[in-house]
Amino acid sequence: MSLSPANAPLWHSFEARESLDERAFYAAKSLPKFYRDTLAFEPVLLKSNLFRPASGARTRYDVFTELKSYNNTRIEYRGEELRQDDLRVLLTLLKLRSGDVVSNAIEFTPRTFCRDVLGWADSSDSVAKLKACILRLQDARARVHFKGGMLAMSFVSDAVLRSNDAWTVWLSDLLLPVFERNLTYLKASERLAMKDGLESWLYGFIKADSCTLEFDLSTMREAAGSTYEQKDFNKHVKKVLEGFEADGIVASFEVSKGKLKVRKS
Repeated sequence: MSLSPANAPLWHSFEARESLDERAFYAAKSLPKFYRDTLAFEPVLLKSNLFRPASGARTRYDVFTELKSYNNTRIEYRGEELRQDDLRVLLTLLKLRSGDVVSNAIEFTPRTFCRDVLGWADSSDSVAKLKACILRLQDARARVHFKGGMLAMSFVSDAVLRSNDAWTVWLSDLLLPVFERNLTYLKASERLAMKDGLESWLYGFIKADSCTLEFDLSTMREAAGSTYEQKDFNKHVKKVLEGFEADGIVASFEVSKGKLKVRKS
């Protein structure tokens, strides 16, 4: 059907409005645009043991179980325990959706992804580790009780993990409210160069706080879900921070009488 000159403007006006509505629809489902060397996540979650800095056997929570956070925000979790390696995978997947619809498909070759994005060895063991992380993130459910409401969230909605081909992963739309709150920005080159554990957890913790007040190391130990005795935890924190100071991540720090003072660079 052809349009006459009389009704062409109306048609173009409808197309323009439809295009604006479509852009607004997808913008509402999109993550903010990150700079090239930037990762981002929710500060309360970075200061909790939702992504615990630990190794060994993982606990399985079959019902929603309360986890610790430094500022006493109530966090409930169901699923296999998440660790810092799971957070590494999640942060990099979010980075790939930067400025775009969060739930659009992410396709990648697993060994290349392990080597070039995650900074892991190019090996079948790394691929198996990546697969386990994706499956944990797909199974996981968290409830974060903020003042005035609750954020109920999942991480990976679906995944196709082929044996000898590219993998496809879809992040959950439920991650969007995380990015509607205040965000903590991490330097990707720093975070991904770190070993997943207390070092990476402490990096996120410090980045998520203004560091204007001193920290209670006992409360930090609980927030990390650490199994170290308190004196050993303090020693490990001091050792990590010595490395941070040498690398310019923090300007200075002091550990004294169960308290930690940090001055950011």
